Amino acid sequence: GLVWLFVPSVIRFPFSFFGPQKFYLMIAEDIKLVEELVKIAMPRIKKYIRECCKRGIKYFRIGGAEHCGPGVVHPKIFRRLVVPYDKQLVNFIHNYNGFVLYHIHNKVREILDDFLEIGADIVSPLEAPPGGDVVLKEVKKRIGDKVCLMGNLDDLEIIAQASKEEIEEKAISCIKDAAEGGGYILSGTEAGIYRPKWVENFLIISEISKKYRY
Repeated sequence: GLVWLFVPSVIRFPFSFFGPQKFYLMIAEDIKLVEELVKIAMPRIKKYIRECCKRGIKYFRIGGAEHCGPGVVHPKIFRRLVVPYDKQLVNFIHNYNGFVLYHIHNKVREILDDFLEIGADIVSPLEAPPGGDVVLKEVKKRIGDKVCLMGNLDDLEIIAQASKEEIEEKAISCIKDAAEGGGYILSGTEAGIYRPKWVENFLIISEISKKYRY
């Protein structure tokens, strides 16, 4: 396995401080203030990353940008408050020869090209409807030659409940849609559901990923 160190998206800081209601009211009423808070958080996150890199950590998972994603605000807000700042984090990690998985839930179809601007090495979990709006085959065509794709098997609707036959069918479908030419990691949607059925089905997914050829 590969152990990742979690680093919050810069937008996660004002969201965590004020909570959803105040955070979204601030975006509507005083977006410049939110941007100033993001700018204050940036050097502090960089300092943390720098110390981690000095201690030999190379693999980072940046998450939390869904709080400012298309599922809750207009994509132009994401491009203003998230893209330029998370891009700095990714570049900073890359300067230390690090590796970045960019984790963002919910609807991301309108911001797929922004992931390329941010510059992460892997994007996940690329959720299908109803939770997300991703069609895996379409994403593969749009950005799959420039960034590694990961996920799309819903933890709640599929992995935590489906039969062995359903899991195999869904997993093979994902491989057919996104694995050609490389750059796809078969996975769930990182919801943190570790029930026995979820673990059992995830082991099936692991075996399929090892034996299936495309």
